[in-house]
Amino acid sequence: MKITEQSIREAMDGHWADAHLTEEQKKNILAQCRPQLTLAAPRRPLRRAAALAAAFALAAAMSLGVAAAPDLRMQLAGLGEYAVEQLQPVNVSDEAAGVRMEVLAAASEGGRAVVYLTLQDTLGEGRVDESTALVDYRLKAAGQGPGMAFGQLVDYDAGTQTATLRLESDDPGADWGGRKVKLTAGGLLSGYEDTKMTSTGLTVADIARMNPEPALEGSTGTDGWLAMGGDALSNAIENGRMPFLKAVTDHVPDLAPWLSIRSAGVVDGDLHVLVGHDGEMGRFNRLNLALWNADGTELPAEQAVMGMGARKQVGDPMTGVEYYDQWEYVFDLPEGTDPETTLLAYGLDAYDTYVEGGWSVTFTLEEDLPRRAGACEVPCGGWTARQVSVSMLGVTVEGTGEQLASDPPLALEVWMADGTRADFWSTSSSWYTDEEGGSCVELRSDFRLPTDPAQVAKITLNGVEIPLSGLE
Repeated sequence: MKITEQSIREAMDGHWADAHLTEEQKKNILAQCRPQLTLAAPRRPLRRAAALAAAFALAAAMSLGVAAAPDLRMQLAGLGEYAVEQLQPVNVSDEAAGVRMEVLAAASEGGRAVVYLTLQDTLGEGRVDESTALVDYRLKAAGQGPGMAFGQLVDYDAGTQTATLRLESDDPGADWGGRKVKLTAGGLLSGYEDTKMTSTGLTVADIARMNPEPALEGSTGTDGWLAMGGDALSNAIENGRMPFLKAVTDHVPDLAPWLSIRSAGVVDGDLHVLVGHDGEMGRFNRLNLALWNADGTELPAEQAVMGMGARKQVGDPMTGVEYYDQWEYVFDLPEGTDPETTLLAYGLDAYDTYVEGGWSVTFTLEEDLPRRAGACEVPCGGWTARQVSVSMLGVTVEGTGEQLASDPPLALEVWMADGTRADFWSTSSSWYTDEEGGSCVELRSDFRLPTDPAQVAKITLNGVEIPLSGLE
């Protein structure tokens, strides 16, 4: 499976920002908790920057529809009164591995469904915290597709160890209204720490001297890789010309509890670093490497990251986590690079806890949210916008043609009746083929907070005002 820079960009388009619950809401969440808990302080991994740099140097040297109930109204108060009135109360729950999942409310509009839920550690062991993320989860309507979804934590209450999350499934061809919906989740992660990029203290020349003749496995293929910044490494991988380091298994120190260096060296002018991930937290955590100039600025070098060996899976192949036991990082050093002053830098994206759960709830979504719509014909580069619609959740722009990387940024503005401009917290786009075989584009921009479409005074797209109908 080839992973490209473009596919990563597309996958990251749907990025969420935080929404916050009020103090009153937090108090009411605490008041309505079922069990009385004895709470443990959430665990946090120790910062290991100095230890990591030292371990790396050592390794290189050695080896290289019903009115909302009062409690629901209080829980969702931070979203605004209109949202409380419009969201459908759900109130279904499931418990697994001592963690309770409760779906509070939901809504649908076109091909989009949004669900608000809470996760609570009923054992009080600190396994749910402000970094909690679901793993291997899907939101699927009866008779619809695979049920891919995106999730974001929007609030955490330390007093009850309760996290509130927002899940969204967005499929232009889906029809959610009136259908039975099944939400499943295989596990959760917590205890996240982002170690910012920092120098290992080693230059490219240091690594080359420590391991002057790196042992190689030979040029073999890999079925999972990402290349960024150029074509040289991509072509070498695709054509089977990329040499791989041989792992050294003796006396290799840990970089982190889940990570170790297997080898490092300079091969054919490229810097190679081979690392091993364990079968526990290493399945979810990631090491990031970069090259720095002497002044600490990043060197713009082409980079490839390759999964070595068999690709493995946590959970469902469509919605779970893909991982490899080993990853090899390769940097194509730009012409004129001074190995004596070029530093290797690193960072970690790491969780310390994984809870395997297996939660499952089923409920029926009511009919779609009311919305306003307007026809248009606005050029947007390679495609033309044909319709704009707005609901409580956000704005949808639909058009025909092909969205191109060279398209200018889309200027979408929503002005409210009180003169303020609505804020968005994410934008995503999708491409699909209609029944006649035509190429179509759908762009969605989600409001930061649910917004009453009746209070929208004006929508402009690339400076063109779109006339809107009444609520439908």
